[in-house]
Amino acid sequence: KNNKINIKLIDFGLASKLGNMKDGKRKSISHSLGPIMGTISYLPPEAFTGDTSMKSDIWAIGCIFGELLNLNLKNPNAVLFQGGLCYPASPEKTAIAYLLKLGYSVPKVLKDQLECIFEVLGTPSEEECSFITSQFALEYVNTKFEKKEKKTFMKLFPNLNEEGANLLEWMLEFNPMKRP
Repeated sequence: KNNKINIKLIDFGLASKLGNMKDGKRKSISHSLGPIMGTISYLPPEAFTGDTSMKSDIWAIGCIFGELLNLNLKNPNAVLFQGGLCYPASPEKTAIAYLLKLGYSVPKVLKDQLECIFEVLGTPSEEECSFITSQFALEYVNTKFEKKEKKTFMKLFPNLNEEGANLLEWMLEFNPMKRP
């Protein structure tokens, strides 16, 4: 018996689009909206700059852990970060047109995915944004959103113990360089 836990997840909607892995980095895959790949609710902050790595998977697992905690609270909207738009691939008009083209009904107000992340993790500090190399993306993060305070996971999930909260903090670190 060992203490190693292996988790294997895949979004089969992307199975035919996955790029090659090299040195732990994913080759960027472009689609009609830009270099974003994945289910928006599970995309880490670095994906919005077109950069993903295996640390992005840690983020996604953290999102799923948050969903499981929400389900435990019998929360009908279990998704932890439920956005509808994602910078830079989906400025509002482009995203709505694309979703309508796919046959989805689109709510009148779509929330930016980063805004959903900031509502839980708080608006990132300059240090937390140090991984962002695009000046445009950095300005977007620093000017588009109201300042938000970080919520504690133990308050969001009352049944969560300190070890679980620490695990969630660890997986949902805004700066990917601070994730394992």
